[in-house]
Amino acid sequence: MFYFPKFLLPALLICGPLLHASDSAVTRYIQQKSSVAFRGDNLALKYYRSGGQNFLSADQKRQYGWCIVEANGKTVDGLRRAPQKNIVQFDYSSFPGLTQRFALQEDGTVRATLSAPDGIGSCRLQMRFFGEHFGKAQLLVDHRNFRLPPYREKAAFLHALYRGKAQKIVFFADLPDKRFEFVFDIPVEIKLDSIGGRWGIGLTIIPPPDAKSLSYRVILQREKNVCPDTPPKEYATRVGAYDFWREDHLRLPDRSAKNFLANSSFEQGFASLCAPPTGGGVVSRAVWEKKPIRIDTREAFDGAASLSILSDHRMAGLTQQIATHPVILEPGTYTVSFYAKTDSPGKQEIHFGSPKLPPGANIWDAKTRDNRIFSLTGQWERYTHTFRIDATQPHFFVFGANSPSPALCHIDAMQLEKGAVATAYEPAAAEGRLITSAPDNFLEAGKPVEARLEITTAHPGDSGTVETLVRNFQGTEVRAEKHDFRAGDNRKAFVSLNLESLPPGIFTIENRYRLANGASRYEFYRFSVMHFLKNLHRHRFLFANVYIDPYCIRQYYPELLNRYRQIGIASRGAFVNTERLVAEEDAKYGVMPFSTALLRRDRSLEKNLPAPCAGFSVLSNVIWYETLSTEFRKTVYGSIVLPYSSPDALQSITRAAERRSRECPWVRIWCALNEPELNSPEFALDRVASESNFKQYAELELAVARGVRSGNPKALVGSSSTAVLNRDRLRSVDRLLTVLGDRLRYDCFVFHIYREAPEYPDLDADLQAAFAMLKKHGYHNTPIYCSEGMHWKPYRMRGLISSNWVDVPWGPLSYDMGQQERIAAAKRARTWLVGLKNIDRVKQMNSSTNFWGFEMDFNLTPYANQKISNTLGRLLGNAVFKKEIHFSAKTRCYLFEDESHRPVAALWSCDPAVDNGNIQGPELTFHKLPDAELFDLMEAPQTFGKNMRLSSFPVFFRGKPGKTAELLAALEAAELADNSELAVSAVFETRLPSDYRLTFTNDRKRLFSGTVKIFDVSHKISLPPGKQWSLRGELPAILSDTRLCTELLRAEVRQEQPFPGMFTVQNEFAAVLARKAKISVDGEVDDWRGIPALPIDQRITERGAQRLAGTHRATLRLAWSPERLYLLCEVVDDVLKSNPRLQPFDGWRSDSMQVFFDAAADGRTNPRPELGNDDWSYGIYLTPGTFAPYVYRHAVPDIQLTEGIGGLRQNTVADDVECAFRRTANGYRFELGFPVRALLPFRPAVGRALGIGILLNNQNSDAKTPQSRLVWGLRAELYNQLPARWPLVILTDGSSGDTTK
Repeated sequence: MFYFPKFLLPALLICGPLLHASDSAVTRYIQQKSSVAFRGDNLALKYYRSGGQNFLSADQKRQYGWCIVEANGKTVDGLRRAPQKNIVQFDYSSFPGLTQRFALQEDGTVRATLSAPDGIGSCRLQMRFFGEHFGKAQLLVDHRNFRLPPYREKAAFLHALYRGKAQKIVFFADLPDKRFEFVFDIPVEIKLDSIGGRWGIGLTIIPPPDAKSLSYRVILQREKNVCPDTPPKEYATRVGAYDFWREDHLRLPDRSAKNFLANSSFEQGFASLCAPPTGGGVVSRAVWEKKPIRIDTREAFDGAASLSILSDHRMAGLTQQIATHPVILEPGTYTVSFYAKTDSPGKQEIHFGSPKLPPGANIWDAKTRDNRIFSLTGQWERYTHTFRIDATQPHFFVFGANSPSPALCHIDAMQLEKGAVATAYEPAAAEGRLITSAPDNFLEAGKPVEARLEITTAHPGDSGTVETLVRNFQGTEVRAEKHDFRAGDNRKAFVSLNLESLPPGIFTIENRYRLANGASRYEFYRFSVMHFLKNLHRHRFLFANVYIDPYCIRQYYPELLNRYRQIGIASRGAFVNTERLVAEEDAKYGVMPFSTALLRRDRSLEKNLPAPCAGFSVLSNVIWYETLSTEFRKTVYGSIVLPYSSPDALQSITRAAERRSRECPWVRIWCALNEPELNSPEFALDRVASESNFKQYAELELAVARGVRSGNPKALVGSSSTAVLNRDRLRSVDRLLTVLGDRLRYDCFVFHIYREAPEYPDLDADLQAAFAMLKKHGYHNTPIYCSEGMHWKPYRMRGLISSNWVDVPWGPLSYDMGQQERIAAAKRARTWLVGLKNIDRVKQMNSSTNFWGFEMDFNLTPYANQKISNTLGRLLGNAVFKKEIHFSAKTRCYLFEDESHRPVAALWSCDPAVDNGNIQGPELTFHKLPDAELFDLMEAPQTFGKNMRLSSFPVFFRGKPGKTAELLAALEAAELADNSELAVSAVFETRLPSDYRLTFTNDRKRLFSGTVKIFDVSHKISLPPGKQWSLRGELPAILSDTRLCTELLRAEVRQEQPFPGMFTVQNEFAAVLARKAKISVDGEVDDWRGIPALPIDQRITERGAQRLAGTHRATLRLAWSPERLYLLCEVVDDVLKSNPRLQPFDGWRSDSMQVFFDAAADGRTNPRPELGNDDWSYGIYLTPGTFAPYVYRHAVPDIQLTEGIGGLRQNTVADDVECAFRRTANGYRFELGFPVRALLPFRPAVGRALGIGILLNNQNSDAKTPQSRLVWGLRAELYNQLPARWPLVILTDGSSGDTTK
């Protein structure tokens, strides 16, 4: 639920193995006609024939500053010697013998040396850096932290930041893409100044008086424990605009051949074949036992295998479908073809699907389906389907079969190719199938692997080499082999592989084939090694995998349950299939069906009724949302519509609940509703529901509970699940318990725990808040079930894959493992660790891999998530939580004791910047080494020393029996080694509309002391570990609805303990008030009289467009009502341009408007270079030719914060937004009315705030990008992905011109 910074992966643990020797030095030596340069990732050093060193941006388009040499207080000019590769040297004629040499090192740094035979004690290095590039930059001087003030062109000041010795100076310390460093061989005297105006930074380097030389390194490339942006050669990593290496460090399947489909003739078994993301089966023992879809080696059109599908009449229960892995296609025409035959000619049909699922599509929408039915004959015949793709997207194909009686068909030789005609079938030049002692390559640790590779070539007798690389979860290469092969007449060859003695983990295999005929190809697949569990461990029920039962309709359901047992998953949560057949199969493998909701939203009951209303029905059984159960009919036990007019309506629900619970005694927990405050907020959400509506919802809860307890007294009655767990939703539960009083005592509570990561927002803190709220109502030890949550997808791609779980789970994109898959697994581990910490109360946590993140194919080939419950079950499955050890707010350390009295400690970093790959995790220093084993997240043994770098991926220390106190002492004595940051967490909070609060929290182990200076007032503070200090005050600017006000909150911190340093805490933002008004969205301005017009006056111009940009001006007016937020934008523009041939989402390339909403107004407290999970992005565009306006919704929040599965979708035309467009005498105007559902979770009310970004695009030609843009905010910048820069809008009931202090 997070999205999508540029990925620079954290730590050598992940990336080191992906780097080759040739990648170690990314700095380049560039010789030009009049200059020589060293160009790194983040900085370029340039040298002309005379002068000295110049600092430029990496693209050499912006000069950052320069460095000159002074001797005896005067500047000495250098003359550059003739160029010599990788070396630049200057001589200084006015100072005989003085030279300065710059040499490119193997590690990519540049070593600078200033020297003279008689010494350089009278010399200085003077550096100056232009202020316009360094405003608000973070500098580090050794462990001292400095934040520069914002750049002001006419500012005049000189502040001494530091005087003293230093060895390391870091610029842009918090920005990995800009960071560069000076590292001196020995500490030297420096003077560091902050200068107003043009010169932002002054830096003087003073050598020791008796020094004959001064040497330092310039680090101008990214740290080499961070993965390079340059993709590895010979791999497909980019399709259209989607760069999977840059975003996710993911390599795609080979795309070099005509035929895009992998395993096209099924020689690799079920590889690259998975279950379709929706439907495709029924629940029956027949489908589990007969397994209608198989790989058949007795019949083939090409090669030695084909895909067979057994079908029968509907009631036989054999319905099953299979899909290809998706192939990412660019716009164009494509043809897919396959050969097929049947043993029942004229009776059996193939049901073929080619879903059209561009980004943002609703996978359940019938409009996305492109289905064909092919009637089969008894001979191999070819069938084709031609289709067009209009936007780059993953595309897959679905196969099923249908017949009135038993029939068997075979499919072979699939081909996907460009063009409208199917050409001759082309198999892969070479492809391999891994064969091991386990049929599904899911290997039990300690047992022989007996691995070999079966190679199938395109032609008999083909020969060549295959290079096999094996990588572990971290991406480290652990095995490498190279073999010659020659295929026989059957096109098969076999080579043995050494995969013995590998530690536990999930491994990726990469085969690269080079054939003698010149063809080449690569492929990926996986295997696993782990110690199997038996689902007998104490905490097994904590671990659940999915909800809504996507698996019980699959032919491999028994195999999946066995996999659950092996990896330690023992419960089902938020399921919808309550049939005895499923429960009995679950029980065979130790899987317990816990919680299900009894009522289903039934919108058919709401037709022609006034809003607000909500209809609900109790059904006999429903699986997969709208797919009927094995009864093949819909049976309604009872219904109700809120608001009901008579209490008698509740009796129907009570009787239905009684019947359902009596019929299904195996269901352990019944809840009334799923996420009622999300799906029916007018009745169940505290801040929305009226008193009467909320009371009706409470009575419905009571009616269900009475029925359940009558029908099955042994069942538990749970609360209706919340959509998320936070303070807002807890208020709704609090209100519900207050209304119910003693009339209903729940047996347990059900919460959904969706969030960006388990630590942000803090899940443990939210659980403690829930415990405290429940305790207030007398629930002291009542268990909690988290039946949904953790919806982290295995891939990330800006604009293609959103954070919303319901948005197009196309299927596995590659058997390669990208960083998002690893991070998703780590976050699940961290969530379950929070559950284990609170295991006395928290009884279940569902990892919710729906429908994309558990198995990759019909063989259940694992995503990384499959190892997490296994690792935790083996290390902590019977453990007792002992203590949390605090290192900092952005790390976690939980200490447990297992059943053998061995201490087990889990440690990790939970810094968003580390998770997103922007920085490394902190380094932990042990003053006493733990006497313990260390395991990584895959349970593989690791070594460690005095210093250990924490990462996003938990590691586990396990000590000896009875040594818990010793391990605790070693951990409590350990400290974070990084002294480059303020030792306390400091947060500015705005308490709108008039106040702020600065809070310091000491998350470390040592006393913090120092002085905080804010608005020229100093405060001396001393803060013991675990304590907080707060300061409240008035905002410096008076907020108004007549102008955009700038608030600058800045605190200077002089830290004394635990180590000295100077730090800056700052929060700068713009804010304005918006008045309540009644507006009709008709394009006219009469309703807006008296509402101030705010200038949109920050201008961005493209090169050469300054003159045209001057005619482009605009103003903005804001208003609101409880139902809508209104915007009126009036634009002065002498040329109105709407370019033809644009896709709907490309409207920004013409004259247009873009609107962004930060619905939680948290962009400043959670700054990041991306949209958050509560942000919206809209485009207001013009149809070419007609200039008819339309609103395009580019991005939406996480649907758990809006309306669930019924929420609005990204990448769709937003017909729900009112939009009017008028041309005026000197330009045009847009008038907009955004309804509440297009703003959620924000709901308009007095005093509430949201962030709003406005961007106006000015187009005057047919160019691909606008000539200029206007931005509403503090500065001219494209802030589409920067919610922290969007002005805050506070809703007020005041009149025009009213101000609030």
